[in-house]
Amino acid sequence: MKRYIYLTAALLGAMGLLAPSAEAGNLTALRVSNHDGTSRVVFDLSEMPVSWTSSYNEADRSLTLNLGGTKNGLTAPVTQNSSKTGVLKGVGLQNVNGSLQVTLTANRDVQHHAFTLKNPTRIIVDLFSNYSQQTTKDINKSIKYSKISNTVGEGKIQAFALAVDNTSPMVASHVPEGKALSGIQQKHTAAIGAKVKGRSFEQPYTVASNGAVDLERIGNRGTLRYTPNRGYFIEEKRPSLQAKAGKQSFTITSVNTPRKENALTLYTPSYGNSTKTNDFGYEVTVANGKVVSHRKGNSPIGANQYVLSGHGESRNALRKLKVGTPVTIQNRQDLAQVSTAGGAAVQGGTLVMKNGRYVGADTSNNEARSFIGTTKDHDLVVLTVDKVGINSVGVTEKEGAALLSKMGATDGFELSNQGSVDVLVNDAYVHKASSAPSTYEDIIIIK
Repeated sequence: MKRYIYLTAALLGAMGLLAPSAEAGNLTALRVSNHDGTSRVVFDLSEMPVSWTSSYNEADRSLTLNLGGTKNGLTAPVTQNSSKTGVLKGVGLQNVNGSLQVTLTANRDVQHHAFTLKNPTRIIVDLFSNYSQQTTKDINKSIKYSKISNTVGEGKIQAFALAVDNTSPMVASHVPEGKALSGIQQKHTAAIGAKVKGRSFEQPYTVASNGAVDLERIGNRGTLRYTPNRGYFIEEKRPSLQAKAGKQSFTITSVNTPRKENALTLYTPSYGNSTKTNDFGYEVTVANGKVVSHRKGNSPIGANQYVLSGHGESRNALRKLKVGTPVTIQNRQDLAQVSTAGGAAVQGGTLVMKNGRYVGADTSNNEARSFIGTTKDHDLVVLTVDKVGINSVGVTEKEGAALLSKMGATDGFELSNQGSVDVLVNDAYVHKASSAPSTYEDIIIIK
């Protein structure tokens, strides 16, 4: 049976793949870069197409692109590297009803992902096979590592995972001057770079006097802990914030999580397009430091807006805030926290999984990312994903959390802003973020 997948002009316009110009230009060059299991096709254009549709025919493994108003201006053959086999079998070009029809035929069933670039104007199409492979090696009876090749919606990825059971203790090493993992002197079986020298997990949020908040930097964070009697577990650290309206102040109990009983939750655009709450609360939407609307539940969250959602007593407090009321978000003094006795702790970044459920951002970019997770049996899972051109396109927060879940994790956080990280096993690097070892301020040492 044939399967067709269509990207309509309206959808492509929403994706930013259509140009506002009423006239399209010429296709000036077409280049193909082949790699194992994937091919990248680059279209150089003088202007973007007036419209664009694409369809994939599973029966003959062909992707057809109709570039509205575009003309074939090629003066040289299609260039293609031949060092790797790739998945592209052939390229066909023909003019059809004033449009340029491009047919990309694959040598196997493929997925595809398209995006655009400006200056110069380009359409880039990645074809990649739906391929998954994982090779696992036991280090000892309690530690093993895996090399993972997989695909996400945007292309191929390369990842590395380390699994440690709860009988292997962790030591948290803080080295302000920075150290490569190979420089660790104390006896260990494995080591993971947690924080690169000079980088931060926190990305401290900023709050201006007019109520403008650096919304992208507010979110719950995770701390990895280990104790001999419990094993590995993750504690949730919530940002300490309060909403201030005149002489009234409201303690914010959570950020970007499903609203609970008697809670006051702050929702930012990172949570999604709406609060997804029921009608048993009360919500106010704030923009430019003032209340702009209110409703019982499921409030839309626009760009540069946030929503305060209250239940129980918090609901009654929010009812006092009328449209036009100035509101600011302020820092709130942290209560003293007691360290877990007899164990070790490593501060982390954005919380992405809690009790088996994804709690991170709805949308984020594909990047090199690393994640720390714990299982229901209190074992440790470390996952790091590369971003190396077409060979590994990186992951979003949600895609990384899904991979972490496949490794058995129920709770997890990202090592935010660290990219992929180095991993050392038995004094040898089994994964490096780059060709040279990185230098770390915080290191997780597995005994």
